[in-house]
Amino acid sequence: MLHLLQRRPYRLILSANFISLFGSGLNHASIIWFVLDRTHSEKSVALLVSTITLPSLFLLPLSGVLIDRLDRRYITMVLDGARGLAVMCVAILALSGHIALWHVYAMGVVLGLGAFMFWPNMAALTQELVEPADMVPLNALVTSTAQGGWMIAGAAVGFLYQRIGLGGVLFLDASTYVISVLLMLQLRKGKHLVHEETV
Repeated sequence: MLHLLQRRPYRLILSANFISLFGSGLNHASIIWFVLDRTHSEKSVALLVSTITLPSLFLLPLSGVLIDRLDRRYITMVLDGARGLAVMCVAILALSGHIALWHVYAMGVVLGLGAFMFWPNMAALTQELVEPADMVPLNALVTSTAQGGWMIAGAAVGFLYQRIGLGGVLFLDASTYVISVLLMLQLRKGKHLVHEETV
């Protein structure tokens, strides 16, 4: 499986995925802590999780249509760019001391919508770049990098949150989106579609 890392497109996808999910893991845990610190209410945390999840259910029927018609590399970059911009805006508010709970909830909606479209798009993008024989092992690596980034973020977020606060953590997360976009820019040019093999 490690021989897949010798191919540059695979390395770019895996690196972008790991870095992006590391930032997302930092973000997710830190905003939950922030809401709990501000409200001391489990219901407020449940509302936050709902705002991240529920709006995405309405976008799911449309996501496949967009993914099939547009360049998947650009979709990935737009999704990461939009999420990074939303996170950076809230980071600036947090660092300046002007953050309110509704800012965090609004950011949660943007992140949830982006994440739910990101995963089917990433699966389609991976499929169009990978050789048929590498499909299963590369998908396993993509999943592993996502879980690895999330787990490492979980291990680091407590220390970071105490040291640099919500604004600092969100600034780190926004930076990971920028890095992910820059990696995707190097992936390839032009729209590529998957064609079924003729038997």
